[in-house]
Amino acid sequence: MRSLLGIYQPTKKFLVKEIPYVICVPIFLIILASLITFLALPTKASIKSATTDQKLDGEIILDFSFPVQRDDVNIEILPPIDFEYDWEGILVNQKLSIKPKTLLTPDESYQINVTNIRNPLGTSDSNQTFLVQTESLPKVVASYPKIDSGRIKPKPTFSFTLDKNVSWVNYELISLPYFETQKKQTGNTLEFFTNTTLKQGEEYVIGLKLTAKGLPSTNLFEGNFLVVKPLKIVKTAPKQKITNASKKSVIEIKFNKNIKPVFLGSFIKIKPFQEAQYEFKDKKTIKITPKLSLKTATDYKIIVDQKLEASDGAVLEDNYTLKFKTAGPVTVVGTTPNGWGVPLASIISVTFDQKVDKKSAESKFAISPNVAGAFSWDKNTKYFIPSSTLSLFKNHSFYLAKGIKGPGGDPSNSLFSYNFTTTSERVVSIGKSVQGRSINAYYFGTGSKKILLVGSMHGTEANTSDLLLGWVAYLRANQSLLPKDRTFIVVPNSNPDGVVKEDRFNTRGVDLNRNWDTPTWTKDTFWTYGKVKGGGGSNPFSEPETRALRNLINRENPKITISYHSAAGVIISDGAASNKLRDWYSRKTGYTSVAGAPVNFEDEFSYDVTGSLEEWLGEKNKIILVVELATSYSSEFLRNLPALKGLFTYPL
Repeated sequence: MRSLLGIYQPTKKFLVKEIPYVICVPIFLIILASLITFLALPTKASIKSATTDQKLDGEIILDFSFPVQRDDVNIEILPPIDFEYDWEGILVNQKLSIKPKTLLTPDESYQINVTNIRNPLGTSDSNQTFLVQTESLPKVVASYPKIDSGRIKPKPTFSFTLDKNVSWVNYELISLPYFETQKKQTGNTLEFFTNTTLKQGEEYVIGLKLTAKGLPSTNLFEGNFLVVKPLKIVKTAPKQKITNASKKSVIEIKFNKNIKPVFLGSFIKIKPFQEAQYEFKDKKTIKITPKLSLKTATDYKIIVDQKLEASDGAVLEDNYTLKFKTAGPVTVVGTTPNGWGVPLASIISVTFDQKVDKKSAESKFAISPNVAGAFSWDKNTKYFIPSSTLSLFKNHSFYLAKGIKGPGGDPSNSLFSYNFTTTSERVVSIGKSVQGRSINAYYFGTGSKKILLVGSMHGTEANTSDLLLGWVAYLRANQSLLPKDRTFIVVPNSNPDGVVKEDRFNTRGVDLNRNWDTPTWTKDTFWTYGKVKGGGGSNPFSEPETRALRNLINRENPKITISYHSAAGVIISDGAASNKLRDWYSRKTGYTSVAGAPVNFEDEFSYDVTGSLEEWLGEKNKIILVVELATSYSSEFLRNLPALKGLFTYPL
């Protein structure tokens, strides 16, 4: 076995020595011929990149199957671009990598001219042209929030997914109105985080802009987004800035939207600190229950952090502070009536600074002179309603003793005392003129026997208004002289528009003392200057001024009515009862008596008198006088005063 192995295991030395020279030379020549033939082969290139959808940031690779003189190869790209290139491989499978230095133009056709392609022996020289088509710019294939998803949060993250990732480009979120963002890119996904809170309720235009060197800016996305409306506090208990909150207050804050479930203690502070329980009363209302009663007469602040979110992401536009003060001892913040000139039928009101125990407040009340009555309440206001009229022209006092209990604070610790003086005067608007001026009636006294005095039915007779205003002033100063059985009703100015214009007629050209519903009423009337078309109005009581007087007379049913005019210096009556008063008034004043309307009346004025107040009342058998002052400018107050004062005792 060993001898056999020794015979058939030739050594390297044995083999070299044994190969004959005649064999080695032919082999070498064959190899050399093959190499020369290989180096002499024509050289061509093929493009490895696809001819379509060339990547905008990718290399263009040309393959050379056979050796090439690399330094002689020329490369030209049209349209021209700035590029560099390098070679890979040695003899076979050589690669020429063309590397653009900037982004290629999207959707562009490039021509690559490769010239001086020679083999190493220089026996082959060729040129080649290649065409490549670049891909499009990246496209947004998904975005968040979606345009049609509704209102966005005030601090959103905008996300865009692209169909490709491209180098040498910059992506920017553009916005109108402008706001700053921070960008993060992961693969084909871009995220933009807002640095500030967007204005709630505002509409924003959002765009994704691509920029790259050598390319115009391009918007890859555009959309309009509405930001959610802001979270607001619509109601609080206690109310904002209240100064008499109960010490046992349960604090409630109601929002306009549902609140996201959170630990409320992280978003609400109480100053001064008060340990409390926080909970949701409902989805929109926060309830804060102090574990101990609040301190008396103390200013509190409930601060709600702006970061508290609604379910839709809305937040408060700023930190919200509820300010209130807890009640101190019960005190009175307002009373009526007070001062001088209080009507006899007045109701006494007392308003407290906080809720009070009604029974304790009623028990602490007293009035002098004493009068029976009943209590009524409206929130923090107590009303004392006398069961009879107060004493005329007398000073009244009412008191509230100490110890009125208040569930919000402490009991009252002082006596409250108030005074007022009664009067029988009261002013009532009985209607308005055509131009909206008020027609006022002044009442004095509380008796059932009523005396009505009317002035300035004609606007050019304003001195009669002055007379009656003087009488009002006299009654006001001498109310103690008023008999208990009488009430004076004084209408100083029954034609306010005419007085302002210094015109006999009202604004519509109607003589108010020709507009009453009498047998003699006519549409056209007469005056010193002749016939007045429409002077009686379109129909009896067509004017608001006469209707106001008519309604007053029907409502009050006066025993005596005196209408003052000027300037004939006479007194005119209608009927036996009126004639008696006429003669009495004449004796008191010296004005001439004229009896028996309408005949003597017409004779006195030399023109027909139709549809007058005195005729209307005369038809009803009422006591009526027309007092014509002697001048058109003087009130003749002192001349009439004896008769006016005499009405206090004139038998009715």
